[in-house]
Amino acid sequence: MSSRRLRGLLVAAALAIPLAAAPATGAAAQVRRPAAPHTLRVIQMNLCNSGSAHCFTKKRDHYGNIGDDNIAKKTMAWAVKRVHSLATPPDVITLNEICGKDLQGLKKKLGYKGVTYRGDSFFPVRSKHGGALKCKSSRGSTRYGSAIITKAALPKPYATHRDYLKYRSQWPYVAERRTMGCRKMSGFTVCTTQLLNIAKHGGPDSRRQYTEAQCLQMIERAQKFAGRDPLIIAGDLNLKWSKKTPADQASLRRCIKASTRYVTRKSDGDVQHVITTMHVAKVAAKASPKWITDHPTLWVKATR
Repeated sequence: MSSRRLRGLLVAAALAIPLAAAPATGAAAQVRRPAAPHTLRVIQMNLCNSGSAHCFTKKRDHYGNIGDDNIAKKTMAWAVKRVHSLATPPDVITLNEICGKDLQGLKKKLGYKGVTYRGDSFFPVRSKHGGALKCKSSRGSTRYGSAIITKAALPKPYATHRDYLKYRSQWPYVAERRTMGCRKMSGFTVCTTQLLNIAKHGGPDSRRQYTEAQCLQMIERAQKFAGRDPLIIAGDLNLKWSKKTPADQASLRRCIKASTRYVTRKSDGDVQHVITTMHVAKVAAKASPKWITDHPTLWVKATR
């Protein structure tokens, strides 16, 4: 090798060293985002545990005069058994129609097969009279709403990883002001809600416009909060995807069409749905005992 070529190589090597050691700039300097999980398992349950809905009367008829709180505890014990019946512990558990006190000690009871649940958020339904809507007084007047339970605790700061919204559109003739809530976890965002109930799923209903408006705001808010993260929305949308309920189906179509990202929708065959930006690898619905809830359990495995 000539002395001129050797000097050239040494100069090039010397120039490369400070470049490699220099701090990254621009895009390379950004904090790495948590890797999105390849698989997410979600179980959705509406537990009808407010003490005031008609489905709670079925619980009283079945269990007898043991007190509403004891009946509610039996419902939560059943929910734990239903979760434990899954071959693989779910990553996320979403719950509708529960009372705040129902979550007491629930995370610890849910753990199995070496998996523990460390995170939970409760999202109360609001009252048109102000504040959170209460469960029936026989349940101790605790707050009524929905919850999300996750394996991992919510990342800090909590204020930026938890979202809670009262819908703009509300049926004016009831006290309930429906809400939605989300948790932004490492690598994904999960939301849950219960939209306004429609009495006449098979025909015209003056409430449908409110339910559809809530669905549209749900999609908009959830996507904005999730950002680029994979998103899963699981809950009781009170809209049926069925040829027998074309008006409900049309509302759901418009809701999904409003999404700015590609989403997949799967349901329990009734009013509970999962809407996700991930691929749904498997979905299953299992009937629940009528004295527990009038909703089946919805289980989804989503992948990316």
